[in-house]
Amino acid sequence: MMRDHFALLADYNRWMNANLQRAASTLPAGAVDEPRGAFFGSILGTLNHLVVADTVWLKRFAANDADGRWTALQALAGTAMPERLDAQPCADLAAWWTRRQELDAIIVAWIDQLDGTDLERTLRYGSMRGEQQRRRLSHLLLHFFNHQTHHRGQGHHAVQPVRRGRGRDRPAPAPAARRLSTSPATRMPSASR
Repeated sequence: MMRDHFALLADYNRWMNANLQRAASTLPAGAVDEPRGAFFGSILGTLNHLVVADTVWLKRFAANDADGRWTALQALAGTAMPERLDAQPCADLAAWWTRRQELDAIIVAWIDQLDGTDLERTLRYGSMRGEQQRRRLSHLLLHFFNHQTHHRGQGHHAVQPVRRGRGRDRPAPAPAARRLSTSPATRMPSASR
């Protein structure tokens, strides 16, 4: 059951990243590079931080795949572990979007490979400061997805003042809403029951 929640979060992450890319791509040239007062400066700095943090976590998860079942994470084998959370691996919005789509596909595929026993596993990893950590995978995944939501929200917040007054596209229903409305096992009960 909990794996289903993480699958929804993976779909939601991909969907919201597409919405953020769509919004950011309408901005005037250079606007994504301008300081916006966010933790990582500009819109692009915030988007790059998400790429870096997701890469760090996915590589940590991959390092804990003792039985080789998490094949989706093998796509990161040739990717270096980022050394700084403020690194700028993507020079522009187009490069960010290409990398973001790759990471989102890996995340969705990997979550689909997990089972209930995986979620209870204790993973070992080193923090960015080199401190050794031990945490349950399910807890780390909650942090992973919450971190994405937090900084993506900052990205949306930074984009909106630039777009204000230009009209906004309505996004499609969220993946969670689509899954909940189409799956009998997860359909929300009606108020009349």
